[in-house]
Amino acid sequence: MERLAHLLEATTGDGEAVKKATTALEQEQRQPGFASQLLALCAVVPLAGYSLPAATYLKNYVRTTRFTEDRGVGLPAGERATVRAQLLEVVMRADGAVLKQLAEALRVLVMHDFRDTGEWPELLPALRAAIQHSNLMAGSAVSPIKTYNALVAVHTITKPFQYFQKPTEVAEPVPPQLEAIAAQLLEPLQSIYQALTQQAIASHEAGLAEHDALLHLLLKAFHHTVRSHLPAALVPQLPVWLAGVLALATLPVLAVQDPQEGHITRFRLVKRTLQICASMVARHRKHTDKYLQQMVTAAVGIVTAAVAHQGLHPLQERIVSLAFDLLAAILETGPGWRLLSPHFEALLSQAIFPALALQEQDVTEWQEDPAAYLSRNLPDDMDDVSGWRDDLLSPRRSAQNLLGLIALAKVSSPSRPARKGGKRPLRDAKDVTAGELIVLPALAQHAMPTGTSTSDVAQYYGVLQAYGALQNFYSRSQKPGAAVAMLRSRVLPLYGQPAPSPLLLATANWLLGEYADHLAKAGEAPGLAGDTLRGHVFDTLMKALTWPDTDDLDAGPVRLSAAGALRALLTAEFVPPEWLPLLQAAVAASRSPDDDETARAFQLLQTAAETGDAQVARHCPALLPVLMAAVVARLPEERATPWPAVAEAGVAALTQLVTASDDAATGTDEEDDEEEEEPAGPPYVPSPSEQAAVADCVAAFLARAWLPPPGAAEEAEPPTDSCLHDLSVLLASLLQHTNDSGAVERRRVSALVSAWAGLLSQWDAWSSEEDSAALAVIDQAVEKQKAALLPHFIVAPLPAAPLPPVPPLSPLEAIAGFLADAIESTRAEGVWRACHRVHALLHATALAFDSHEATKAVVHRVAAACGARLLALSSRSAPLAKPLVLALATCFLCSPDVATPALAAALGAQEQAGPGLEARAGVAEWAVRLAEVVARNEHGLTDPTEAHLAGAALIKVAETLAAAGGGPAEAGVAAASLEGAMRALLREAELQEEDSGMEEEDEEENEEEDDDEEEDEEGDDGEEDNESEQDETEAHFLARYAAAARELEEGEDDAEGGDEEDGQPLELGVLGLTSLETTLLKCLQAHGKMILASASIQDRQLLEAFSKAVPRAASYLRQC
Repeated sequence: MERLAHLLEATTGDGEAVKKATTALEQEQRQPGFASQLLALCAVVPLAGYSLPAATYLKNYVRTTRFTEDRGVGLPAGERATVRAQLLEVVMRADGAVLKQLAEALRVLVMHDFRDTGEWPELLPALRAAIQHSNLMAGSAVSPIKTYNALVAVHTITKPFQYFQKPTEVAEPVPPQLEAIAAQLLEPLQSIYQALTQQAIASHEAGLAEHDALLHLLLKAFHHTVRSHLPAALVPQLPVWLAGVLALATLPVLAVQDPQEGHITRFRLVKRTLQICASMVARHRKHTDKYLQQMVTAAVGIVTAAVAHQGLHPLQERIVSLAFDLLAAILETGPGWRLLSPHFEALLSQAIFPALALQEQDVTEWQEDPAAYLSRNLPDDMDDVSGWRDDLLSPRRSAQNLLGLIALAKVSSPSRPARKGGKRPLRDAKDVTAGELIVLPALAQHAMPTGTSTSDVAQYYGVLQAYGALQNFYSRSQKPGAAVAMLRSRVLPLYGQPAPSPLLLATANWLLGEYADHLAKAGEAPGLAGDTLRGHVFDTLMKALTWPDTDDLDAGPVRLSAAGALRALLTAEFVPPEWLPLLQAAVAASRSPDDDETARAFQLLQTAAETGDAQVARHCPALLPVLMAAVVARLPEERATPWPAVAEAGVAALTQLVTASDDAATGTDEEDDEEEEEPAGPPYVPSPSEQAAVADCVAAFLARAWLPPPGAAEEAEPPTDSCLHDLSVLLASLLQHTNDSGAVERRRVSALVSAWAGLLSQWDAWSSEEDSAALAVIDQAVEKQKAALLPHFIVAPLPAAPLPPVPPLSPLEAIAGFLADAIESTRAEGVWRACHRVHALLHATALAFDSHEATKAVVHRVAAACGARLLALSSRSAPLAKPLVLALATCFLCSPDVATPALAAALGAQEQAGPGLEARAGVAEWAVRLAEVVARNEHGLTDPTEAHLAGAALIKVAETLAAAGGGPAEAGVAAASLEGAMRALLREAELQEEDSGMEEEDEEENEEEDDDEEEDEEGDDGEEDNESEQDETEAHFLARYAAAARELEEGEDDAEGGDEEDGQPLELGVLGLTSLETTLLKCLQAHGKMILASASIQDRQLLEAFSKAVPRAASYLRQC
């Protein structure tokens, strides 16, 4: 044990000593009794230098091994019970940081041995006995067991049960272990709980009590027990527990100034009582209804008391926030309206509005951390008001959420005046909301400030925050246009004042963004009305986008919120009458010295390019050089240095602008927007000179990112792989628009492709979104290679002296490695896409004069990867077998001498060289699997090019095996190959006929679909309205989430899935110029007799169909 203590003390030393001690401890933990020795060291009194390291090491040991035997590491089965008992005993006596570490070790062990496996039945009796004999429970100051430690253990064992463990079940039963905890531990603890509660209530003037920490632990244990489940054993105890909770919730904790450690514990205690109330309301309504009035009284008391106190501690603020959240949860219940409606006006004037008004701490946060100010006070999710949210965290956010719910509450209004003539009101009283009767009139009392009065600014700040909480109210219960009328009268005039407060302007910007959907509907008005509104709003926000600082305040949040509002408006399809002023303003904002403001401006440009399409694309030739300069200014000097976030945002904007220009050139936007209103003029199509200007700009930027300046020495380190996805999009665009050798040389395209290929090995891009950029570059590079425009694509140029120890890879080799890695290890979707590119890559390089050695290297790498993945499939009929055997077919046809040994190694041949079946066993195995793919209907051949490739490969296999003159086994494979080739020929003709027939039917189907869509749109509106009026019950909610959990479990990515085909034909190269029928007839003429004499084809139906389709083959098949 002394050696172990010495090693543990060494873990607190310097780096080298820690490394040596850790290595030695890893060896020690394999010895019997290791965990017991650690616990013995933890129990040393007084604390020695190795007690805390021992506890920490034990915690980490338990986390990594969970006391399971694994490769010699872990606790032997015979020691488990002993160590568990020792751990519980040491927890009862430990102090301070040691107790914290041991409690975490206990939690992990409880999860494994108590909750999951039930292997610790003695835990609860032992813990109950420890509680009964602890110092406070037994009334003995000399008891070695501390009541605080015992309650830490109780809290620890309840913690794993606070959440549901089986999300796929609609109604998960209460775990039996939790029932046992409620019966054996919580019931005996009621007496001390009641005594501690009375002590805390009696000490309300002092603001703390001696044993608040014990009471807090009890409340946490109770909360964990009822947070999701409600044990039957706990139901009779609820009155006792909830009586104490409600009494503690009324403790006056907001008046405490400069809180000390004891006060902090009291704050946490009250916070926990509010969380318990919220959990009971949300999960256990039938047991909670009779306590709702007391909960309302306690919560209202907290939120109204907060007005009198400024500079609250963060925990005090959290208490106020939770009180607002509790009121919101109660309002969502059946009796909630009845209980809360008498408090609506008082809540609005005495709690909600004061919480929304500007505070001193808001101004401080504005100046010190503008980004944090925006995220806390100007959120982007105010349209989601609910009584069940638990992520609001601040009094202002929680007050806004409650205000939104109050505004939607239906109120009876017997005093509502009748219309003239004695007629009934426009709407029934049941349709009147509290928002109309109470909230809007209260907000209307506050006029827009005309001066710089601090109090007026603070009050109107609260008004704007309140309007931000009323989005659902305006959407659901107000007439169309009411929200825009509010913005016209209460928000937009702020911008025209001589010296408006920046704090109000930032909030006004945020409001315009939050009401983007309302503005978008109003902006659709025909003629001048819609244009005027759009022009006014965009002029206002563009002015705010470059708002200058004042002497008192930095206007950074004004500019940031303006950029955010403009993005929200564009996303909602509320677009400016003219795009150029907005783009110019965004480019000007991108020159800000502040990184946050520049990044927001870049994001605005990106959103504009995404939504503006051709209207933005027409300005790309002029904008791109300016934007590129702004992005380059944010790049590090060293190309190997990773780029900062602001530069990444700039690259994303640059990429989106280039994409918009490319889409305009190809007409993609016009196809996507067919249903939109026709533009006033002809669609914009970039001219050749404009496309060249864009390509020149892209080339210059990529060169700055990846290449040293012309004439400079080669850099030792490769460039950074930052933004490789976006830069790949740019490179694909550059390749697409570079079609002559002069442009290739001027734009340094060959060097750019080589630099990009060198970064591929660092990029794990095989996901449904990112890999499209890499594949687009590969596709474009292959096309340029076909046109002989990339001189160093196949063989990399030799670098300048001194030569590196490892020669650089050519783009061909790097791309082949990239595709092979995907085939070996990525999911099914990536394998399909990688295999698809293999065909084009090999055929593009097969005919180049310098490609012989490079092609052999690529074939060997890809064939090995495909063979290994094919062998790893769980079933021969797996859908993923198809792309793999087809990729191997291209490899075999391009270089059979290389593919044969690669297949022999991958598919399990005993020998990889020499004559005989051993050398060709891999080919035989692959050929049989290829023939199986050809023969099957499900997940079989779906395109004529697939059938052509499969048939050509099988014919090649039959010729190879026949020429080798092997035994019966090879003859059988050759016959199977011929049979597969016949099927492939018939399948090719069938698919070609289907393609020609489908082309004729497409036009008729498209017309019918258009008519059906119009009818569906007309009929769906009413259904959507009806569905929106139906409230979801708790049972429906639980059923929906259980179904979603089951879908997640069952829908995990299938490593051998078959739904990833893109339907695109394969690249066949010169193979596509050959006739499969002619090739097969030649094979039958030369080798058919020999092959079929040894192993005949048994499928008579196939032979008849083939003889009918190819009459000339009849004479060759007679021996069958």
